[in-house]
Amino acid sequence: MILALLFRAFIDDSADRRQKVAVVAGAFVSSHREWGKFSINWKRLLKTHGIKYFRSTEYYGLSGEFAKFRDPVQFPSPKGREAATRVLTDLERLIQSSKLRE
Repeated sequence: MILALLFRAFIDDSADRRQKVAVVAGAFVSSHREWGKFSINWKRLLKTHGIKYFRSTEYYGLSGEFAKFRDPVQFPSPKGREAATRVLTDLERLIQSSKLRE
């Protein structure tokens, strides 16, 4: 009998400013079913924060999806950075509570 397992992985990389050197920062692996559950929860969490997707460069620079946190009226300093950090913290908690494995 042949038993086949299907796993999915997400690998994130980073590069220098000139995009000449890439370094693998980490990878998460899990079953197809667990990735499905995680993906639903990830998208749901982003939606609660009014964000369509997450990119760390946009988080750090308060650009793209995180540009709204630069609004000085809605988010006077340091409220914007604090709100952006709450998004990141919530996403990290979701990863830690999931069944994804490094």
